[in-house]
Amino acid sequence: MADPIDIVLIRHGESESNVSGRWQGQGDSPLSPRGREQAEALAARLAGESADVLLASDLQRARDTGAAVAARLGATLTTAKEWREIDVGRWEGLTRDEVAERFPEEIARLGRGEMVPIGGGESWADLAVRAEKALQALRRDLAPGQRAFVFCHGGVIAALLTRLFALPLRRPRRLGNVTNTGVTTLRFEGETPRLLQYNDTLHLGPVGKWGEERRQAGAAVLALMADEQAPAGYTPTEQAYTLGRDEGAHHDDPLEAIGELARRHGGERVTLRGEGDALRELVHRILARPVTVGPAGVTHVVASERGHTLADFNCADLPPRG
Repeated sequence: MADPIDIVLIRHGESESNVSGRWQGQGDSPLSPRGREQAEALAARLAGESADVLLASDLQRARDTGAAVAARLGATLTTAKEWREIDVGRWEGLTRDEVAERFPEEIARLGRGEMVPIGGGESWADLAVRAEKALQALRRDLAPGQRAFVFCHGGVIAALLTRLFALPLRRPRRLGNVTNTGVTTLRFEGETPRLLQYNDTLHLGPVGKWGEERRQAGAAVLALMADEQAPAGYTPTEQAYTLGRDEGAHHDDPLEAIGELARRHGGERVTLRGEGDALRELVHRILARPVTVGPAGVTHVVASERGHTLADFNCADLPPRG
């Protein structure tokens, strides 16, 4: 079998529109000062890595994030408009409250799961088709054993994963929001994609923004770890359980164990250890799809009475090629 192809999808750093809470879509919002710091932290983390292709959306928030990494690697960055964020049409530049006031019918239809062109631009289904075409074009340009870094957007990454792995767009959510500079790695062995890593932001802290916001809102954040050795730069929680052994984590069904820990530790972050195969099966149960390789690092699950969602997956050093 030919060597696999790895495609590393990286969301841009925080933009000025992210800060102001405005829909940006294909608007060209620049990185905020914090976004530039995030891009430099990402570049420092990837300094020892290599890629055969560095590609970015031509929107400056993605392009500038990619440029920070390219400068650190001494590599050339190219851009392509096909990797742009979803086109939100008339919503661009508006806050969520302004959108709710001006376009209540669109909001209601989206809430019912209809594939509505947002603001007259693209629907999420439109974006998924466009993003998959961009991905397939990139794959054709890569030889077996090569790796590409793609600096793009949260909506693009989410749309690609839901399409590639047939994940639902509506509740129950399987994957949490992609964090600024979150790293997601796909591996293609022939035509079959596998998820090696999702939304890894260890260069910014132990838990990404979305997971931390859910914890502050009262959900439990469970750090799944297969080994006693934590990934570099990661500080495990003092409170830890072992799957299938400790009180609160001793259930025949691992999802029941997660539910019990969520009831005990709402608003807290705790560690749940277990054998690698057991944790991988647990991840597959949450995703409802056997799509992952690993885990070898730390995976954060947001757990509450509303269900279980992966905030990230397999956060550690970038998976080695092959």
